[in-house]
Parts: sequence; C-alpha cells; structure tokens
Amino acid sequence: MYIDGIVVKLKRGNRYENECFYIIMGLNEDGTREIISIVNFPTESATGWQEVFKTLKERGLKSIGLVVSDF
Repeated sequence: MYIDGIVVKLKRGNRYENECFYIIMGLNEDGTREIISIVNFPTESATGWQEVFKTLKERGLKSIGLVVSDF
C-alpha cells in the first residue's frame, strides 16, 4: 500500500487556501495498482491518517502487508 498527502491550493470563495489530499493506492496480487481512496483534510496529520485507516478498516480492509510512505 502506498500512502501520501499532497497539498493543493484551493479557491474557497474569494480566498486561496492550502488543503491536503490523502491518497491511498494498493497493489493487487497481479501487480496492477488501484486507487483505494482519496480524502481531503485541511492539513496532513497523524489524526487525519488515523481517520483514513479507520475508514478503510470499516470498508473491509483486513490486513496490510507493507506500507510505503515518505514520513
């Protein structure tokens, strides 16, 4: 599983604000990649990642063999 947070400048009304998009990509047994989730939070944080993984568990994710990130 590859995980990363990408900060994007978004226009909200008349202001531009930086917000983080959490991207989670999995690798299937046949070697193909699949986007599992893209989630938007105001900033990248441990609490945000905890919420993302909690949601994945609720969606049926049972185990992760390896997590690749840039922490």
